[in-house]
Amino acid sequence: MRVNRIWVATAVIFLAAALYEVRLKPQSRPLYERARSLYGQQNYVASLQELNRAYEIEPNSTDILVLMGWNQLKLRQLDEARNNFSRASRLNPKLVEEELAKLSKS
Repeated sequence: MRVNRIWVATAVIFLAAALYEVRLKPQSRPLYERARSLYGQQNYVASLQELNRAYEIEPNSTDILVLMGWNQLKLRQLDEARNNFSRASRLNPKLVEEELAKLSKS
C-alpha cells in the first residue's frame, strides 16, 4: 500500500501546529496570574510590568486590559486607565453590563 504524500504532509503540519499551540507558543496566563498576585500585594509598578509583557502576547484580552486599568488608577495614570477600560469595554460590552448588574444587586 502506497501512502499519499499530501496526507502525510497534512498530518505533519497539523501535528506541528498543535505542538506550537500547546507547548511552544508564549502564554499570557502565567504573567497575568503573577500580575494579580503583585496587585494584591499592592506592588502596582511590578504588576503593570508583568501585564505589559502579557499584553504583548495577547493584546485583546479584557482581563489584562482591566487589570492594567486598575493598576494605572492606583498609580494615578488616569488617561491610560481610561483608555484601557474603554478598550476592554469595546472588546466585550457585556463586561460592563455584568459589573453594573453586580453593583446594583449589592
